[in-house]
Amino acid sequence: MVTATSFMFYSLQKFDLVDIYVVFFTAPLIVSLLSAYFLKDILSTKGILLMLLSFSSIVYSLGPSMRIFSLDLIFPIVPPICWALYQFFTKVVSGDNDPFAAIFYTSILGAIIFSIFIFFNWVPLEKNIFWLYLVILGVAGFVSHSLIIYAIQLSNLSFVTNFQYSQLVWSTIINFLIFGVPFDYNKIVGVIGIIVFGIMFIRTEGKKKS
Repeated sequence: MVTATSFMFYSLQKFDLVDIYVVFFTAPLIVSLLSAYFLKDILSTKGILLMLLSFSSIVYSLGPSMRIFSLDLIFPIVPPICWALYQFFTKVVSGDNDPFAAIFYTSILGAIIFSIFIFFNWVPLEKNIFWLYLVILGVAGFVSHSLIIYAIQLSNLSFVTNFQYSQLVWSTIINFLIFGVPFDYNKIVGVIGIIVFGIMFIRTEGKKKS
């Protein structure tokens, strides 16, 4: 999580928000492969096809800026790999344990590492309102990680990770309303494909689990 967070912040300085999340959605595919191999959480043939179609929609929605070869692309590529590993190991160690225990140990390690870093690289915030934003960021992160861990405990990992495709919708809306980046054809078609194939996947794997 430390690595994913660090690379994500650097990515936000170099790439568009939606494009970063589009690359980030390789994580569900990575998780599904890890889960299938190590946890024997095998997807159905239809589920695999629908997941690949959803992933293809994500690739299609990539803007031209993300197709240009650049060493900077390492920044948005690393976070989904780390996030996939985080979810995989969360599933491995969670069992019936309290999700708050997993959040505590993850957070305390990150806090120690970043506290050491910030001690030598402290830069005062430009506006006091940024402190409020950081508090909101922390609360949102705590709530989201808690719910993710609960979900991973209650269901199979591949099924849970595909709900994360909705982040592309939210990032597109935020990109438009807050940062003024207009929708383009690729993004619209990609989001529609993700929603359609994602819902079909959820129904397919949900019936298999029940």
